[in-house]
Amino acid sequence: GTYFYRFNVTKPPLDNPLVRRALAMSIDRQVICDTLLRAGQTPAVAFTPPDEGSYVAKAEIPYDPEAARALIAEAGYESGADVPPVEILYNTDDLHREIAEAVQAMWKSELGIDARILNQDWKTYLESMDLLDYSVCRSSWWGDVLDPINFLECFEIDGGNNRTGWTDEEFATLLDAARKEPDEAARYELLQQAEAILLEEAPIAPVFVYVTTQLVSEHVRGFKQNMLNHYSWKSFSLAP
Repeated sequence: GTYFYRFNVTKPPLDNPLVRRALAMSIDRQVICDTLLRAGQTPAVAFTPPDEGSYVAKAEIPYDPEAARALIAEAGYESGADVPPVEILYNTDDLHREIAEAVQAMWKSELGIDARILNQDWKTYLESMDLLDYSVCRSSWWGDVLDPINFLECFEIDGGNNRTGWTDEEFATLLDAARKEPDEAARYELLQQAEAILLEEAPIAPVFVYVTTQLVSEHVRGFKQNMLNHYSWKSFSLAP
């Protein structure tokens, strides 16, 4: 699964893809993993997790504050201080708050952009996303199946999981072609092109890849880890 931020592309300044990508490139994901998470999570530079069914994204959104500042200038702002403030929405949870505070500080120190933090209860938070009543919103996605298209199709036009206001006809066409392509290599190439568009347009800012932490007794036999965390309890047994 991937922890990420959604950008509401219908609301300035997030209607500008240069601003969105600059914000995404100013998140030091390694610091977040090392100082806040500390359970083996890895920085996410793409939306699909690595090795999602043997697929690894070629495109990425790197951590590069200098390039991010150049994008802010290219967007027409003299400095980040001239960019209208944004608001980071998260559902109530201490870890979400800590991550939002870290991102808030990074955007201020690296770009000079002000961000306000807002938390909502789960029901209100979901309603805000559905209505696009936010500017930046904490999100996550866990794959239902071990295939990259399960992640990428979240951002199809009018998709129920999109909730960013972002649309791209070429992106949608590539996903449709991938669904019809029987050859795996050719299919993955179509998905690579689609993900490259998603990351370039940046309606999202990937943050980290989830891990599962488990405490398993030494007496348990038959336990095998898998990416989807689906287990056959019939295969388990207990040794003395």
